[in-house]
Amino acid sequence: MKIRNLFLIVIVLIVLVSCKSDTNDPLAGGEMMFWKVSDDDSSVYLLGSMHFGKADFYPMAKVVEDAYRNCDLLGVEINIFDIDTEALQRSMMQNMSYNDGTNLLDHISPETTELLTSYLQTKGMDIASFQTMKPGIITSSISAMEAQKAGLIPEHGIDMHFLSKANQDGKQIVEFESIDSQIEMLFGDEEIAEGLLYSTLKEVKDFKAVLDSLATIWQTGDAYAMNKMLTTAETEEEAKYMENLFGERDMKMTEKIEAMLAENKAAFIILGAGHYVNENGIINRLAETNKYEIIKY
Repeated sequence: MKIRNLFLIVIVLIVLVSCKSDTNDPLAGGEMMFWKVSDDDSSVYLLGSMHFGKADFYPMAKVVEDAYRNCDLLGVEINIFDIDTEALQRSMMQNMSYNDGTNLLDHISPETTELLTSYLQTKGMDIASFQTMKPGIITSSISAMEAQKAGLIPEHGIDMHFLSKANQDGKQIVEFESIDSQIEMLFGDEEIAEGLLYSTLKEVKDFKAVLDSLATIWQTGDAYAMNKMLTTAETEEEAKYMENLFGERDMKMTEKIEAMLAENKAAFIILGAGHYVNENGIINRLAETNKYEIIKY
């Protein structure tokens, strides 16, 4: 699988055309990763996020912008405009760096060390500058650098786009998770993190091709292809990581969406596409209840 090195920047999708699916399969049909979920008296809209994006992603398709405009509430994984900086720094110190007298080289294999050294040399950097950092944050940094090299920047991310609009429009913003829970999920298990760092370094040369493939899938709205790309595991570490990445998180996200429907909240919700399209993800969980009409656009 060539997508594992993008997990830490949580990549997803949206396109510039709209078309309703004419199938009973809520993951099939349509032309974008965008759903309307309705019960008897309320609806919520579910949109995939892409934390790093391009200027030509905007404006969004009219059906998406209209849905946002008609909703009172924006739901996101994390409201990046409302983060406690001091608490974040404490969490980063605890979860992203070594404070026990050891360093990075004590925790990664010789093979990973060799790959990391070679990669950093191509960037004019020395591994000594990274020795206090844990593998997870290094993987995340590499992913971010390579995404930007491929023309994707956080300033044009979908979360940023709608969070900025929601702040300007005075909409209520609801977080589905906390920054601490995301940091723990991404960086907490060092064995998994070391395996992902190794995989990322082995495949970093394919980054642009991976991003191009993601864009193609995004533009066609193929949820099954996206699921295969995001969730196929080739190693034990990947399987464990994906269980952390999805699993219980999808269950809790689904519960929050159902609560919003029960409370008749007009919500526009942006979460990672993997949470929607995986086999046990949000869309299938909602469909299995037989309580909602689900339309894929």
